[in-house]
Amino acid sequence: MPGNGGSRILRSLRVSGCVWLRGISLPALAYALTLSLAAVVVNGCGANTDATRTVAPPPLTITTTSLPNGQVGTAYSATLAATGGTTPYTWALTSGTLPAGLSLSAGAISGTPTAAANATPLTFTVTDSGNPAQVQSVSLTLTIAAMAPTTLAITTTTSLPNGQVGTAYSATLAATGGTTPYTWSLTSGNLPAGLLLTPATGTISGTPTASASASPLAFLVTDSGNPAQTKAVNLTLTIAPATLIITTTSLPSGQVGTAYTATLAATGGTTPYAWSLTSGTLPSGLSLNAGTVSGTPTASASASLLTFAATDSGNPAQTKTVSVTLTIAPATLAITTTSLPNGQVGTAYSATLAVTGGTTPNTWSLTGGTLPAGLSLNAGTISGTPTATASAAPLTFIVTDSGNPAQNKSVSLTLTIAPATLAITTTSLPNGQVGTAYSATLAVTGGTTPYT
Repeated sequence: MPGNGGSRILRSLRVSGCVWLRGISLPALAYALTLSLAAVVVNGCGANTDATRTVAPPPLTITTTSLPNGQVGTAYSATLAATGGTTPYTWALTSGTLPAGLSLSAGAISGTPTAAANATPLTFTVTDSGNPAQVQSVSLTLTIAAMAPTTLAITTTTSLPNGQVGTAYSATLAATGGTTPYTWSLTSGNLPAGLLLTPATGTISGTPTASASASPLAFLVTDSGNPAQTKAVNLTLTIAPATLIITTTSLPSGQVGTAYTATLAATGGTTPYAWSLTSGTLPSGLSLNAGTVSGTPTASASASLLTFAATDSGNPAQTKTVSVTLTIAPATLAITTTSLPNGQVGTAYSATLAVTGGTTPNTWSLTGGTLPAGLSLNAGTISGTPTATASAAPLTFIVTDSGNPAQNKSVSLTLTIAPATLAITTTSLPNGQVGTAYSATLAVTGGTTPYT
């Protein structure tokens, strides 16, 4: 029995003789005295025999009736409590799931919750160490409040990345704090054509089709809190023009004497474009104006190398160059002589065959017929003193120029060489005498013999 006012754990209590505690049972007395008795043995009491009684521990009872609330991001601790039964106790979660970040160990729920929970139902079971063991369960709820929202702030505060016309673009506006999810909107300004803002993500995306120079844009983000927080930011967006590209890779050929036009083409950059000839010389008769080469060439050119430059109107300006060749063919070779002048025997003759176009010098030849005697062909000129007549003598001439490839043309003409002019050369007759034989011949030149 305790002798100093403290509590002692007694394994047994033996009472000798006939001891009665009126109105108080020994088990109740033992527990009232905070004595844990495994057994009470009573000896005697009339029958003079020993009697042993086993005293059961009190019923196991869970005394925890509720769990304190917690908050995301804040350390949490709550200990489940029980009385009665035989210690130590073993605790288990038999229904429900603890919020993320919390765990149960030896009746203590602890950890730092990472997710909110609203009156999550949980069933805990405690088992004592008795034999037989006692088991009790309790159903509780646990609420983990969301982390108190911080101040909403937009972290995209400087500028949006630059883009380029024709190139896929994507930039995402960013925010912190508040309560997600966020909703984004454009409250001032206009996104360049081809771009769109996705409200749920704050992503500006698309393929811009128009340029923009530091275009001012105002964005607003709204969180999901109650009450909601909003923040605004002013940004600029620059979309550069597409890269300037000259798409003309060659120039069409032209011909001397024929009107010519060819337009240089470019894409990208900022229109209008300014064109210039930076190397080479346009064939005579042609000029460059606003990217168009035009005129009527008066001189031929064989793959003349030309370098053109295109400068756009952007700031800063883009400049591109291209080197191409231009060929101006000679005019079509044409013989302009349609007939030959008549000649006369004995009279000096000269006629020059004429040609236009082609590339000089030209080479002439007689390919059909024969020139009247006394005449010859040299460098397109028929000359000499005919000694024989000809009546519309058929002649075919061919001319070949010096081009590469060469051009040639032919013409069929006729040539008439008239006889020399008929002339009586006898200017007097010799005298004669009666009775003497007389003879005198009249003389003539020219004409056509025989004479009559």
